[in-house]
Amino acid sequence: MTDITLGQRGCLNADLILAQSQAFAAEITHEDPDGHVIDHTGEACYCHLQREGSPDVVLDRYIDAGEKITIAIPGSVTAEIAAGTYKWDLFVGDVRLVYGKAKVYDTYSRDGSDG
Repeated sequence: MTDITLGQRGCLNADLILAQSQAFAAEITHEDPDGHVIDHTGEACYCHLQREGSPDVVLDRYIDAGEKITIAIPGSVTAEIAAGTYKWDLFVGDVRLVYGKAKVYDTYSRDGSDG
């Protein structure tokens, strides 16, 4: 699992790379300017992949807020996301924590196989 720490510089510009049918997990620690962890327990989380001309891929239910923000997207979900390039962001409450480009790769080597 990737561990990400946010600090004084504000929201993080980070690229998200997903392979279809593969799970993705990361934890984000959000800190105030003095280095104290900000507890987001009970706050709503929003995470979307966006591509012009396509409906958003909504991943809100795979984000959990507490002392760490946990992202846990199962492979069964990534399998259903169309391959291509997206924009993405993640909000916790009114705070935009992460944004950037997202790339979803096709698992073409498994297409048409019995395994």
